Amino acid sequence: MCGISGIFDISGKPVETGLLKKMTSVIRHRGPDDEGYILINTKTNQTLSCFGDDTVPELKEKLSPLKNEIAANLALSNRRLAVLDLSAKGHQPMSDSQQSVWLTYNGEIYNYRELRLELSDKGYSFKTTTDTEVIINAYLEWDLECQTRFRGMWAFALWDDRKKRLFCSRDRFGIKPLYYLFDGNTFLFGSELKQLLLSDNGSEINEKMFYRLMKMGSFLYYNDETLFTQIKTLPHSHFLTFDDENIQVSRYYDLPIAKFESSELTFSQAVESYRDRLTESVKLHLRSDIEVGSCLSGGLDSSAIVALAARMTGQPIRTFTAYYSEPAAMDERKWVRVLRDNLRIESYEISPRPADFISDFTRITHLQEYPLIGSSPLSQYYVMKLASEQGIKVVLDGQGNDEINIGYAHSSYRYFADLLSSGRFKTFVSQFGNYLKTSDNKSRREKIAKTLLTAVLPESVRYGLEIKHYLPNIMTADFDTSDLIGNLQDLPTSKLSTFLYHLIMTIYLQTLLHFEDRNSMAFSIESRVPFLDHQLVEFLLSLPADYKIEGGVSKKLHREGMKGIVPAAILNRNDKVNFATPAESIWLRGEMKEFVRSVLWSSSFRQRGFFQTEKVYRLYDRFMKGRSDLGGLLWKVVACEIWFRQFTDQPQEKLLP
Repeated sequence: MCGISGIFDISGKPVETGLLKKMTSVIRHRGPDDEGYILINTKTNQTLSCFGDDTVPELKEKLSPLKNEIAANLALSNRRLAVLDLSAKGHQPMSDSQQSVWLTYNGEIYNYRELRLELSDKGYSFKTTTDTEVIINAYLEWDLECQTRFRGMWAFALWDDRKKRLFCSRDRFGIKPLYYLFDGNTFLFGSELKQLLLSDNGSEINEKMFYRLMKMGSFLYYNDETLFTQIKTLPHSHFLTFDDENIQVSRYYDLPIAKFESSELTFSQAVESYRDRLTESVKLHLRSDIEVGSCLSGGLDSSAIVALAARMTGQPIRTFTAYYSEPAAMDERKWVRVLRDNLRIESYEISPRPADFISDFTRITHLQEYPLIGSSPLSQYYVMKLASEQGIKVVLDGQGNDEINIGYAHSSYRYFADLLSSGRFKTFVSQFGNYLKTSDNKSRREKIAKTLLTAVLPESVRYGLEIKHYLPNIMTADFDTSDLIGNLQDLPTSKLSTFLYHLIMTIYLQTLLHFEDRNSMAFSIESRVPFLDHQLVEFLLSLPADYKIEGGVSKKLHREGMKGIVPAAILNRNDKVNFATPAESIWLRGEMKEFVRSVLWSSSFRQRGFFQTEKVYRLYDRFMKGRSDLGGLLWKVVACEIWFRQFTDQPQEKLLP
């Protein structure tokens, strides 16, 4: 796990090493164990390997100071977090023995051992036990097709001197980030936005992305757009090639839509296969040369990961939990105790307070680089901080299971709408009654209305209505809402499968993974997500919806598959409140009230001209008088103002550590 940077000037202009050094230093937190540079003159084929302040001592005497003595127009750099092969042999950028390709890489290829054996049989030799070297030899053997062989998370840049081609790739679901900026001559890339903001270009605000963010909080990303107009993100499941002065972005992976809900396995067969596949994924994600801990919320997802991992390791798994004593539904300690009593775990817990949120809001915004559109990222930040304090550098997490095992309430509307649309009225009647019986009158009416609306409207239209009407527009700018979510396709499959596809590939998962990456890397921790093994994801989407949801109860297959592994008390939970905090619902009116007022009534907010301030104040008054549903929107306004102060009001040098 690392952080990467690069500069490529196609006009042949020598790379500015001062900028490269800053771009690498600003992400030191992503890899404090080592630092490396390769300078390449693509015209003369000269190369120069250089050291930095944090380069391991035994390598410094073999490398050169960071000076562009060869007029290099291409430079790659790396900050290393040592997880596999802790020796200096894992230093990056890394090359093959002929120095025909150079690689800087962030991530983990979990099937690297299997690929290493396959490549060894083909005649390739290895000097390290890293997955980095596996990527290099896989590329030499399979060229661009190597991406399809990897199981894991990655963002890398590889220079092929034979083809004079820069090749950048990002994993299937966007677990690891990669940004780039191209002004026509100079191509810059990096793991974080801060690196590219250090250049003279790229600081123009993308107001349309802010509009999406304010109308639907899941839109931190959309296609290749970021909050800055000139800075792009390489979309997940895509790769980029740069040769002959042309940039080409291409897709190498998509979920197999034609196979959705096509499996002919019986339910019992599906349960057995699911258990085996999830077990295999956890086993692969435990591959490490250092200790692996785990985040633990007490819910179905992280509990399954911890329970499976505890079976495989020879020592107790150390787990890390955030809890809130009020309201009771957010206090996870009871469930952690259940796991501790039944499994070999060593649990650590932390309870952030409003004062913590207030004091760390700016720092976490700086680390995240995006507005904190909800309070959950702050909660996750403290979990990672707790793990770091215990010396943990790798954690497992349950991210992704809600998307693949139907964990969100919105999935139920699609499922029941599909029952109606397919004429399965008997099943609909028997299950819909159970779905409604635990709701009050207002909730029942909402569930009925949303189900009927989903049944009659295409998914794209439903999202269009939501982004247009769900939340009031409080920005001073307005946009054509029909142009905001054009890639939300109506797939030739069920409404539920269409919804799950877009959760994973389009609208939501990348936002969660962004927060996961930044919060873990803030403390030099590698966070791994076993539920997002692509083979496991594809398998679950191939199963009938009835295997995963019944009567509005989610994760049916998951609950059945984890019987005998996860304690029954947790498997039977229906009260889990996602990764929530009391901030938006309670603290904004209480202990965070003065903080909110200091932001919303500040001169910078009033003079910024970005939000309709008087409309914001009216919404704030309604919230304080009882409109709790406005808490999330007001939180986002505060978060955006804090973001502007960090990323538009401050000089670029403030981005440096």
